[in-house]
Amino acid sequence: MTAFLEWLSLLAWRLKLLLNYPPKKAARNEKRSQPASDAGGMRIAISSGHGLHVRGASGFIDEVDEARRVTDRVADMLRGKGHTVHVFHEDAARTQADNVSGIVRWHNSQERDRDCSVHFNAVDGRTANPIGTEVVVHPAADARTRTWASKVARAIAAAGNLRLRRPGEFPGVLDLDVGFTRDIRGFIEGCGKGSVLLEVCFVNSEADSRLYSDNFDKICVAIADALVA
Repeated sequence: MTAFLEWLSLLAWRLKLLLNYPPKKAARNEKRSQPASDAGGMRIAISSGHGLHVRGASGFIDEVDEARRVTDRVADMLRGKGHTVHVFHEDAARTQADNVSGIVRWHNSQERDRDCSVHFNAVDGRTANPIGTEVVVHPAADARTRTWASKVARAIAAAGNLRLRRPGEFPGVLDLDVGFTRDIRGFIEGCGKGSVLLEVCFVNSEADSRLYSDNFDKICVAIADALVA
């Protein structure tokens, strides 16, 4: 009976993907990039990973499409709590180098307290197994930034029933190293030691993608709360 219920849940999720994807095209970037208000609270600069023409990972879900959905929803939630939020989706670049430099340049042009970029992870091939969530930080990040990053990672994992990767003193936190791709290295190094890059889940894990889709709103609420914690 349990296996049958799991099969029904998986079937329902796949039908949901067929009915809801691709998501509606977002509004023009120039409009989204403006802060909603100057009412006070924290100032957050948040961007989605990769770009309209420089795509990221794709599997059961698409990284660029989902990163934009999460970024916009989290921004709306933060604005509703009185925070000033600057949002950016890179739509112009045709090369990865231009895409990364455009995102970093935008972040560094903002008056902000915190920098965050939303990504989704990937492994080679596809798997039905869960893999999990993590947050990338600069290797020279201080304890305060690592504590904040761990709060975000743990919040995502709890809200989405996702596995929390990277156990240790700061659970869910992964230090940038030389093995990272150019987009991740560029953001973390270009935006400084206090920036964080979210890897919400793995797009080519069927379990991760289903849990993310089923818990989308909860995950966004968790990110919004943790970003200003």
